[in-house]
Amino acid sequence: MITAREPCYEDVVKLIYDDELYDRMTHDDCPPKEEFQMPTDGYDAVGGYVSGDIASLFLVHDDKMHFVVLKPCRKHARELLKASFQKRPRSVYCEIPSLYRSVINFAKNYGFIEASIEELAYKKNGQLYNIHRLEYEV
Repeated sequence: MITAREPCYEDVVKLIYDDELYDRMTHDDCPPKEEFQMPTDGYDAVGGYVSGDIASLFLVHDDKMHFVVLKPCRKHARELLKASFQKRPRSVYCEIPSLYRSVINFAKNYGFIEASIEELAYKKNGQLYNIHRLEYEV
């Protein structure tokens, strides 16, 4: 069963500090996971839960959205994102490096529209990638 609700801080931290998710969310100029301090405010968060366990995190600050899903739960990603938007309906944008083509395709298939591409603006493991800005209107 998929549900969405305001997550407790511990659930937010569980997803942000997940090794695979932290690696996907960060670039070469970000601090190592051990040095990163997750803020306690300044963002709107919706946790996506599968059978009562945290599976995804929908974070928005200043209309910029971040959406992450634990790897074992990715088969539920579309349902989790839908539940998050139902809980907090709002227009948002996201920035996805071209390195993550499957994430760009997921967003477009969900209904995000590509607004712009910033050339070679994201550095990961010493390589530069374009950043795709995608927008979603509710």
